[in-house]
Parts: sequence; structure tokens; C-alpha cells
Amino acid sequence: MNRFFAAIAVLIFFFKAAHSQTYSYLNYTQRNVLPSSNIYTLYQDKDGFIWAGTDNGFVRFDGSDFKLFSENNSIAESETFAIFQDSRNRLWMYNYSNCLCYYLNGELFSCDTDSTLKGDFRFFIIKKIFEDKDGVVWFAGHGLVSYSSNSTVRM
Repeated sequence: MNRFFAAIAVLIFFFKAAHSQTYSYLNYTQRNVLPSSNIYTLYQDKDGFIWAGTDNGFVRFDGSDFKLFSENNSIAESETFAIFQDSRNRLWMYNYSNCLCYYLNGELFSCDTDSTLKGDFRFFIIKKIFEDKDGVVWFAGHGLVSYSSNSTVRM
């Protein structure tokens, strides 16, 4: 009988210890740092930065500070729906105005500044961005578009 009570006491102790753990978290909102509360996509790049695509631009979080990229600093359109980093460290983004752009070494290249990114994407909503083993970047939606170094090809 004493073993039974001892077992019950041990179980109560473990359950109480398990419930006494508290977790801390930070809630980032539009009130303190985010450009919007509507986040369409999240992506962690190879350097550990967290990128968030919102309806008011995209932001980069380095673990303590946020940097905003929006129409005010040369993005063709603020709403960002897809983010992907390729093997050449280009961070690809797709936005509401159907403009492909990428961020590389602190500079943003978009369909307004890079002629190889121009294309008729008005009816092509990109759902997924990926890269094949040959380094060709693919954009999937209502069909496929591939991008390799200096040309955009619609399939």
C-alpha cells in the first residue's frame, strides 16, 4: 500500500512540475514593428534572416530588428506573396502586380529595373518558386515559367 501512495505522490510531483513550465514569446504586430498584420508568406534564408511578405511590403528580421522594403524604397508593388532563395543567393519575390523581383547583395532587381524579369504575368499567379539541380529557377502557378541567368521563358 505504501508503494501505491509513493507512486501517486511521484506522479503528482511530475505532473505539477510539467505544468509549472512557462513559455515566453514576443508578439510582433503592426502597432510596434510590422508594416501590416496581414502576413502572406514567411521564409528563412541561408543567413538565418526571417523574411515576411505582407500587404504593405516585405520585411527582413535579423533576430532583433526589422527592415522594411516597400513601394517607398523601389519595390514595384507592396503586396508580397511568395519568397524563395536560390543557390546564387538571390531572394526571389512575387507580388500582387505580377512582377518578379529578387534581392541580392543589398540591391533589389525588379521587372522595372531588369529587362530579363519582364514578362506577361498578368494572368499568371505564382503559387510556388523552386530551383532545379541545374540552377534554373521555376515559378509555378497556372503553368510554369523558368528563369535562367539572362532569359525568361514561359511554358
